[in-house]
Amino acid sequence: MMLSGSAPAKGAQPDSIVRLRLHYDIDRRNFLLWLIPNMYEVARGDRHTDMAAEDHLSTMTVLETLTTPSLMSETLYPGELLSPLHANNRRYYHYEQSPPTPDSMAYLRFRPRMGRHVQLVRGAALMDLRTGKIRKAFFKGEHDMFDFETDISDDNRQNGRFVSSTTTTRFSFLGNKIRSRIVADLEPADTTQSAAADTAQQRRKLDTLERLWSHLASSHSLTAGNASLRLWPIVNPAYLSYSQSSGISYRMKLSLRYAFGSRHRIELTPQAGYNFKLHQLFYNIPARYTFAPQRDGYVEAVVGNGNRIGNSNISQDMETLPEDTLAKLPDDFNTFKDMRVRLAVSYSPWPRLQFIAGATFHQRKALYAELMESRGYRKTYNSFAPNAELLLRPWGRHDYRPTLTINYERSIKDILRSDIDYERIEGNISWLTRFRALTTLRVGLGAGLYTQRRSRDFLDFAHFCANYLPGGWDDDWSGDFQLLDSRSYNESDHYVRANAAFESPLMAAAWIPWAGRYVASECLYLNTLLTGRVHPYTELGYGLTTRWFSLGAFASFEKTRFDSAGCKMTLELFRHW
Repeated sequence: MMLSGSAPAKGAQPDSIVRLRLHYDIDRRNFLLWLIPNMYEVARGDRHTDMAAEDHLSTMTVLETLTTPSLMSETLYPGELLSPLHANNRRYYHYEQSPPTPDSMAYLRFRPRMGRHVQLVRGAALMDLRTGKIRKAFFKGEHDMFDFETDISDDNRQNGRFVSSTTTTRFSFLGNKIRSRIVADLEPADTTQSAAADTAQQRRKLDTLERLWSHLASSHSLTAGNASLRLWPIVNPAYLSYSQSSGISYRMKLSLRYAFGSRHRIELTPQAGYNFKLHQLFYNIPARYTFAPQRDGYVEAVVGNGNRIGNSNISQDMETLPEDTLAKLPDDFNTFKDMRVRLAVSYSPWPRLQFIAGATFHQRKALYAELMESRGYRKTYNSFAPNAELLLRPWGRHDYRPTLTINYERSIKDILRSDIDYERIEGNISWLTRFRALTTLRVGLGAGLYTQRRSRDFLDFAHFCANYLPGGWDDDWSGDFQLLDSRSYNESDHYVRANAAFESPLMAAAWIPWAGRYVASECLYLNTLLTGRVHPYTELGYGLTTRWFSLGAFASFEKTRFDSAGCKMTLELFRHW
């Protein structure tokens, strides 16, 4: 997100904009400030700055979230901070009302019941008891890496939305201390001034070295005509993660988009990640041309190196080898690297139904090619497989309503040197249920089957596979088996799985004195798996996230017997910057 000097006002008329002005004072800074995403301008600039928001590139862009509060919604900001003036959140706050004035005005003071917490605020609001309108309000709390205080004013015309707000913040991290103030005012739109501001921003130039570091350490959104670029910071601790099964990983991503009018566009969204345990760079490069956005009409090409995989037939042979022979082979002897290319076309003839058809090519090469050949096995396998996918949304397009997915893939020999024969069918159901106070329940059910038992070289499922490009707390924690060995994904020609995750910001840790105030969200996990080798495999887990990190602890069981325990951690520092 970028601070903008002419952002549309939420809840306002189309001819209204929000004018922003940023002021910051640097009390203390050191060289570590250069490593923080979107702080390049602050690290190199003056210690005291007062500017219109459009006069800077991308300074502390996370502050934009704090400029447009909505007191009457369940959250003060989208998905952040439970509003004390919404009925669903009354059980989390204590209230005190002052005696009303002759004109029926009264102050309502509020504070969290459990003490300070990152999802709750404390302050007061001046209310009109006759109409229930909020005339003024003051509240303070914590957001991301900031402590903040906000004063807002309102009037009848804006239906509970702010007319002006002043937010002061305090940022403190590794010896860097910065105070800032953002003033936001609702004003009539002035396209001439807005265009002039955009032109002034485009005129701003940096020398070659400054531009290089600005892109390395900052997240940038650049727009020129119909083209847009989003570059996530290359130097960002939020992209570092650790799990018991995959080890330490670091990832990066980029987004390019070019629009041909309102209906046609081209998008390129490459991702890359390095796994330190495997010493391998994983990448996934999808390119998509959308020709009918309202009908999910697009053509997509994806190039990636996929996940490491084992050959099931070789695994069976190795089980018959003497122990002294096995001891001479590397533990990952039966491991193949995978390069894949996928082409697909999608279309929705009806809103509740989507068809995707395409083909996938895999080339799998042995990690120990010469050793593999010396044992009488092939070192390279190719496969070409047309596939089809059906997405069914019986209750419409909403995240909180179930989506059914059915996949079918059938290989064809001798096309592009394909030498593997297989047929695969998979089904998957997923849905997200939202409750009050940012509480959610995510559920997923899935099953897959390879129908030709004589062809068991590579058992590679679409919805049940290891993930070496992790996406963080929101992306993959609730749908993955955290302790399952990567080989277990490819050892059986069928599977049945169930995944459930219940997340809430105010579950248990929030009530712990002192420490609970830092826990932004908690989650309970239940993952169950049935395969040809496990009947059943179960994982139980508990996770929490703070402004600094997300941490999860998991225990696995085979049938009713305890199997193993482990943890997963991702850094959350500056994830939303």
